[in-house]
Amino acid sequence: MGAQTEGYVIFVGSADIDENYDVAYWPSAGGKTSAKYAGTVAGGMIANAACVCAGYGVKTYCFDCNGADPQYDFLFEDLRRNHVDTSMVVRKPGVEEGKCLVFRLPDGDRSIVCVSGNKQPLELTQQQRDFFMGARAVYATLWMDRTVKGAKQLLRELKESGVTVMYDAESNSWREDWQDFFSCASIVSMNEYSAERFRGDMSMKEFCRKVFDLGVQVILLTLGKDGCRLLTRDGDTYIPAYDLQVVDTTGCGDTFNATFLAATISGMAPERAVGYANAAANMAATVAGPRGGITTFQKVEQFLSRMGCKEESK
Repeated sequence: MGAQTEGYVIFVGSADIDENYDVAYWPSAGGKTSAKYAGTVAGGMIANAACVCAGYGVKTYCFDCNGADPQYDFLFEDLRRNHVDTSMVVRKPGVEEGKCLVFRLPDGDRSIVCVSGNKQPLELTQQQRDFFMGARAVYATLWMDRTVKGAKQLLRELKESGVTVMYDAESNSWREDWQDFFSCASIVSMNEYSAERFRGDMSMKEFCRKVFDLGVQVILLTLGKDGCRLLTRDGDTYIPAYDLQVVDTTGCGDTFNATFLAATISGMAPERAVGYANAAANMAATVAGPRGGITTFQKVEQFLSRMGCKEESK
C-alpha cells in the first residue's frame, strides 16, 4: 500500500458477488450463446474502486447496508484485506446481496448483468451524517438513494461544504432526475455508452455545456481500447490507450475512476491525474479479476516511464 494521504474517502455502495462465465461471443437480441462457469469472487464496482483507492494510501471506507448471513463474510474479509475500512457498514439479517454476472469474451472484454438484492435505504443517524460531512471525498452512483434516504439533499450539503463528490455514471444509472444529481457533483465519470444514453438528442458539446452549467467541474469519458478524455470548461484532453496484451477488462473502469480520485485529492492537477488513471486502467487490463487494478503511484510511475511518458511520471 502507498504512503498515507490526509483525510478519508467514503465509497457508497455494495460489495457484490461476481459470478464469472466464459463465452465465445455475446449474442445480439434474440440470440443465444453457451457459457462455462469460471468461478465466484468478491466484486462490485463500488467495492472494486474502494480497494484501488486504498492501495494508493488513501484512508478508505465503504458505507452500505449489507446482509448479516455468514455466507457474505468473505466479501468484507476481502475488503479489509485490501485496506478498506468496513466499520461503517451496516449488516442486517434478511438482506440479500446483489451480484454481477460477468460474461468474459476471448479478447479480454466482457459484458455484465447486474442482479439487485433486496436491501432498503438507511435513515442516517447523526453520527453517520457527521461521518459523511467530515470526508475529503464521497464516491457513489446516481442510485445512492438506494443506500441512503435523502441522498440528494445530503449530496447537496456535502458539495456546499467543500466535500468532493464523484459519480460513476454507468448507463444503468440513468434516471429521469439525473440533472438534480449531477448538480451535486464535482466529478462525473462515464464511458461512451453511458454518455450516449445521458445526452439523448444533445450533441456531446451541448451535453458537456449543460453538465458544466449544473456545476460539474470535470467530466471523465472512458473509451475502452481507444483511451479516454478529460473534459473541463477550459479544454478537452485526449489520451490514447497503450498497446498491451489484454487479459481481462473487468474492473478497469473502477480502477480508472479510483486512481483519478486518489491522484486528485493527493494534489495532482486533473490533466496529470487522468494520465495516471489511464495508465492504471491499462495495467489492470493485463491482470485477471475485478481487482487486478490495485497498485501504487510508484508502480504507475514506473509503468509510465517504461512507456516513455516522461512528463506524466514526473
